[in-house]
Amino acid sequence: MLPQEALLSLLSLLYGEGAAPPAVDALVASGGLLYLTGLLSPPASPRLHAQAVELLAALCACAPGTAASLADMGGIPPLLEAASAPEPRARLAALQLLRAMASQSASLAASVAGAGGAPSLVAALVTAAAEAKGWSTAGGPGRHTAEGEQAAGAALGALVALCGAAEGAAKVQDAFRAASALPSLVALLGAKDEASRSLAMALLAHVAGGDGAGGELAASGGIALLCEGLVRAPRDAASAQLPSPQLPSPNPGLQSPSQ
Repeated sequence: MLPQEALLSLLSLLYGEGAAPPAVDALVASGGLLYLTGLLSPPASPRLHAQAVELLAALCACAPGTAASLADMGGIPPLLEAASAPEPRARLAALQLLRAMASQSASLAASVAGAGGAPSLVAALVTAAAEAKGWSTAGGPGRHTAEGEQAAGAALGALVALCGAAEGAAKVQDAFRAASALPSLVALLGAKDEASRSLAMALLAHVAGGDGAGGELAASGGIALLCEGLVRAPRDAASAQLPSPQLPSPNPGLQSPSQ
């Protein structure tokens, strides 16, 4: 069986059984994790690359201990490369997996940061923000908006997790400064998804303390968006507590022909 066909079979096995732990244990015990890590760099094809990253994400989701094993096998650097891959599937899966890894424990977050995670994730955030806001012209304006919104949420979550690691916040600040990425973060304060808006605000709290960040924040419209968020938060909370509107009852004066 060709490697790509074998990988497809493994994906079917995992998803078909709902990512059953016995299937994961068997795959890891047989050396499958090492094989999949080897497919990350260099990828044989964009499609195979995407499938390998997605399968690793599925493994780590149903067996959390797999993430630490993946890091020990040197899987973080190729995942960071995949975070900027031209293939949207591979990029999104890599960002989601990096977010899960960095959020799982402080040690894994430190490993991601130590492998150069901050610059790579900030670069991915800039790309995703441009797609999410419809600024990217790749493939036509607005073509990748939905994918960009998902990727932006994953990148935001990963960067927030990095800020919780030792020296992680300083590395993220440096990466934002080097990439002049604050405008991209400010743009995500107006994201459609409430979770992404919350993550953007949390990340802004970590990076806005850098030298000159206040002026850049004001120049990029961040103050206005923050004020809008302060107004919108209680309004959204109040809307969530309102009872659902009731449909008007039928006209009691009308009777059926049988009456």
